[in-house]
Amino acid sequence: MKDSSTAVLLLTVLVLLASALIHTSAQERLTASISPSSISVKPGERVSLILTIRNMGDEPINVTGIRLSVLSERMFGVSLETGLGEYPIPFEKSVKVDPGQEKPIKRTVEVPRVPLAGDFRIRIAVETTGGIAYTQLKVHMGYTTGARLLLLLLVLIVFSLIYLIYRTIKGRISKKKRTKKRISRAEELIKKRDKYTKLLNKLEEERSEGRVDEEGYRKLRDEYESRISGVQEELERLLPLLNEDIKRVTSEVSKLEDEVRELKARMSVGEISKRAAMSRIKQKEKMMKEKKNFLSEMKVLVNRIRNGRG
Repeated sequence: MKDSSTAVLLLTVLVLLASALIHTSAQERLTASISPSSISVKPGERVSLILTIRNMGDEPINVTGIRLSVLSERMFGVSLETGLGEYPIPFEKSVKVDPGQEKPIKRTVEVPRVPLAGDFRIRIAVETTGGIAYTQLKVHMGYTTGARLLLLLLVLIVFSLIYLIYRTIKGRISKKKRTKKRISRAEELIKKRDKYTKLLNKLEEERSEGRVDEEGYRKLRDEYESRISGVQEELERLLPLLNEDIKRVTSEVSKLEDEVRELKARMSVGEISKRAAMSRIKQKEKMMKEKKNFLSEMKVLVNRIRNGRG
C-alpha cells in the first residue's frame, strides 16, 4: 500500500515536471516583438505597427489573433497603476509562419477616442496554434480637449466630495458647538436670574424689618423684577432650541444602542471576531456614556429654566 502511494506521488511529480518543460519549450519555440515598441499618440489618431512572430520550432504555426491587456502607469500627471481592461482581437484570416521563419504582420490601428492622457503599457498576447507569445507596447497619450475636460470634471468631482465631507463634519461640529453655546448662555442667564431673585428676597426682608423706606423699596423692587422678567424672557426663547437639542442627542443615543445590539448579534453568530466586535462596542459605549451625561445636563438645565417661571 505504501509502495503504491509512493509510485502515484512520483508519477504526479513527473507529470508536473513534464508539463513545465513542455510549456517552457513552447515559449522558447515562439517569440514576438512589436515595432515601434513605444509610441506617442492622441485619441483618434491612426498608427501603423509591425508585429513580428518568430517560429523556432519544427512545425508550422498559424497566428489566429491577439489579446491586449491595457495597464496605466501614469494618468493626468499622477502615478496610477491600474488595469483598464482586456481586449481580444481575432484575425479574420490566420497568418501562417513556417518553421525557422519570422513573419511581420503589419496593422494600422486607430487609437480609441477616450479622453485620457498619460503613460500606458499594453501587454500583447499573440495567440497561435503553437502556443502564446508575449510582447508589450508603451503608449504615451497626449492631452486633448476631451482629456482636459475630463480632468476638469474629475477635479470638480473630487473637490465636491471633499467639500461635502467638510460640510458634513462642520455641520456636526457646528451643531454641537451651537448647543454648547446655548447651554453656556442659559447657565449665565440662570445665574443672573438667581442673583436678582436673591436681591429681591433680601429687599423684601429689609423692608419688613424697616431698614428700607417705601420709596427706596419700590424703586429697587421694580428694577429687580424688570431684570428677572427680561432674563426669563430670553431663557424662554432658548427653551425650544434646547428641547430640540435634547431630541437630537436622544436620537443619537438610540442609534448607538441599536449599533451595539447589532454588533453583539454579529459577534454571536461569528460574522465578526469577538476581539474586533468588543473594540467597536467599547468605543460606542464610551460615546453613549458621554452623550447620556450631556443629555442629563441639558434636562437639568431645562428644568431650572421652567422652575423660574412666574
